Amino acid sequence: MNRILLLIAVSVCLAAGCRKPKPAPPAPEPAPEPAAPATKSQTPGGTPRPAAVNIPLLETSVEFSDLNGLVGGYYEKHKRLPTVPELTKMYYKPIPIPEGYKLVIDPQSKQVKLVR
Repeated sequence: MNRILLLIAVSVCLAAGCRKPKPAPPAPEPAPEPAAPATKSQTPGGTPRPAAVNIPLLETSVEFSDLNGLVGGYYEKHKRLPTVPELTKMYYKPIPIPEGYKLVIDPQSKQVKLVR
């Protein structure tokens, strides 16, 4: 009797797990927004200002951690810091540099920084 109940319970669990999930309904398309008048984030000429960037948060991101690791490895191997073009060649994906900033390598801390 116990084996039959166990067999029924197992078959019910397997049958419930083998069903195809129902497809999600398609998301409605957003309505186009009308042109907004100049706001605080736009200059009087209507051109948008660059968004405020949290530099300390960006410098602690995964990308900058990878860059700092590359700088450390390069320094150990060549006994000098890499130049920024050398660093960008070694990095395997685009570096997130906000508009108006540039990358520099601090010689004392051997860390990659963003400066204006």
